[in-house]
Amino acid sequence: MLLVSYHSYAAGTFVYCSDASPKSLNPHIVTDSTSFDASAIPIYNRLVELNSDSYDIMPSLAEAWQVSADGMRYTFYLRDDVKWHSNHDFRPTRHFNADDVIFSFMRQIDVHNPYYAISDGQFPGFNYTGLNRIIKEIEKIDGHTVVVHLTEPSANFLVAMTMPFASILSAQYAEMMLKAGTPEKMDTHPIGTGPFSYVHYQKDSRILYRVNNSYFGQKAKFDRLVFIILPDPTMRYAKLQKGECHAMAYPNVDDVKRAQQDSRLEVQHFASINPRFIAFNLDHAPLDNIAIRQALNLSVNKQAIVDSILQDSVKTASGISVAGIPSQYIDEIDDLYDPLRAETLLKKEGDDHNLSIQLAIPKNLDQDGLNMVSRIQSEWENIGIRTQRVTFEPDSILTERADAMLFYPQKSDNAFNLTMRDCQRTNMPFSYWCEPYYVNLLQKIQRETDKQRRIEYYQEFQQAVQQQLPLLPLVDLQYYVILRKEVKGYMIESAGLHNFNHVSIEK
Repeated sequence: MLLVSYHSYAAGTFVYCSDASPKSLNPHIVTDSTSFDASAIPIYNRLVELNSDSYDIMPSLAEAWQVSADGMRYTFYLRDDVKWHSNHDFRPTRHFNADDVIFSFMRQIDVHNPYYAISDGQFPGFNYTGLNRIIKEIEKIDGHTVVVHLTEPSANFLVAMTMPFASILSAQYAEMMLKAGTPEKMDTHPIGTGPFSYVHYQKDSRILYRVNNSYFGQKAKFDRLVFIILPDPTMRYAKLQKGECHAMAYPNVDDVKRAQQDSRLEVQHFASINPRFIAFNLDHAPLDNIAIRQALNLSVNKQAIVDSILQDSVKTASGISVAGIPSQYIDEIDDLYDPLRAETLLKKEGDDHNLSIQLAIPKNLDQDGLNMVSRIQSEWENIGIRTQRVTFEPDSILTERADAMLFYPQKSDNAFNLTMRDCQRTNMPFSYWCEPYYVNLLQKIQRETDKQRRIEYYQEFQQAVQQQLPLLPLVDLQYYVILRKEVKGYMIESAGLHNFNHVSIEK
């Protein structure tokens, strides 16, 4: 029988009540935050990291880097003191080096790489951000210097390098597992360089880690990390109250209110950079008509969605730039709810009560999200626009071609990039907002490295979004974490991921 109370573990153990089982322990092939929390954050590192407070790019496995004047070459100078984890199948004979960088990226790009085929070429994060397209070549200068050559300048490149899917895996481990005929162990028995090494995973029950005593960065302040997997938030909260875990995420709103009155607990709130919005496919009628898009925007009561469904977990959004990221934020523009005006617009177009659109939503959308979608469908129905709801697998987002789609952008500039790509690139979603002026402006945003100039482009683009409405902004998500009072230094990274490396437990 599994005992989950942290009082039953030896001293120096941190117990986290997780909301779900990871889909994989390889961050290259997943997109969900639960899998990233269990893999990318404790087990792996990336070349660079994103400071969650300032959003500056910080050194990690690369201790320094240079960007060429034309923005087409990124030279990374790698640390020479980073040790790999080990397990009963693998004892590394060398430290981290340039070969690991090349393997980790090229296995997501090169169709001839055996590990590309093992994952069926499904690298959603890498492809989602266009890294598979813009990385032309990775050149090894020496054992601790690599140059990444791009097909075009990209101001987003360094930020993309901070994302979980840019985690660095061991090329030596990959080679040994391939020779042994067990390449799948790269996914199931991970080897990384991170602050914790993987010990054991009992599906739908728990994951065990031990501290990496050879970690090149700040060493964790406890010896063991345990994930207890409890999908029911009420059960997670009960375990927390009893002292059977130190921290939980994604609580019920009512439990947040209860925890705020409990002297044994502490509630922490983190603004998310994951806006939720519906993107319109401007290549499909009737959404190629701006009056229809205006009507769809005007008919949705966002504040009512917040008040009646999502409550304190969100705030209303009126754009797709994200407050808190200096290069993206501009003042919000008035956000109107006017269903009568929406009906008038439809009548002027002669399309009242005769329209139907297809709305795609993620297959794994939670109940609150489903309730939100149902309300939006009802409000559109009230002005005469019928909606057919279809679902898609999150990892198939690149190929979805519905009339409209509910999106959950992640870090960087994805809110702009994942909906409005160059219309000539057929593998990119979604809105097909193809007027040359807007496409040119988006390309300037993607390529401009001067921070102030980039802010100006963002502001211009945000105004264009407000005028042309290629999407319907809905809400900005808010994260709540409930901790035991003795937990100090708990961190949520910018994409809502949990970093346990700075946590301490007061006695």
